[in-house]
Amino acid sequence: MNKKVLAVIESYGRSAFVCLATIYVTDTSGSFQDIWKAFLVAWAAPLLRAINPNDTAFGLGSKE
Repeated sequence: MNKKVLAVIESYGRSAFVCLATIYVTDTSGSFQDIWKAFLVAWAAPLLRAINPNDTAFGLGSKE
């Protein structure tokens, strides 16, 4: 697996982990639907980074 793919996986994984941890800490009785919605919203940050042409790490502006 090359470095770019690994960076993408790590970024999405961090977002998912933080999302799920936040939901658990703030509302342990949250429904599965609420958790799923929060999980999808958490992926907005890495997705926005991926489509940013000025991001040279793994966005559209990446040279790799």
